[in-house]
Amino acid sequence: MTKSKPDHPPYRSIDDLPELATPEEVAEVFRCSARYIKNECTAGRMGAAKVAGKYLITRHDAQAYLDRATVKGASPPAQCSKAAPPPQVSPEAMAAARRERLQEALADIRARKNARHHRKPDAN
Repeated sequence: MTKSKPDHPPYRSIDDLPELATPEEVAEVFRCSARYIKNECTAGRMGAAKVAGKYLITRHDAQAYLDRATVKGASPPAQCSKAAPPPQVSPEAMAAARRERLQEALADIRARKNARHHRKPDAN
C-alpha cells in the first residue's frame, strides 16, 4: 500500500499549522502518530474540541502541550511566534476564551462551506 502525498506543504513547526489542526497535522509536527495525539486529547492532556466526532486542536493548545511536555533540565522549545504566551488568568476565563476562538473558527469554516455550496456553475 502506498501513502498518498499530502495536499499541503509539510508541517515542520507549530507556526505552520492551520489555526484549527487535525490530530494528523499535529502528529506531523510532533513526529508521532495521530493515534497518540488522539489519545492525549481523549485523556485531557492536550486541549482540543471534538466536532462531528473529530478532534480539532488550536495552535495555542499544541504549543501549551509542548511547553508542559518539556523535560526538566532541557532547554525549552522556542515559543511559537503566532501563539501568545500563556495568559495569567483564571482557568474559567481561559476556557471561555478558548470556546470563543473555537466558535469563531467554526463560523469561518461554515461560511466557507456555504460559499462553496452556493456558487453558481460556470456558464460555458
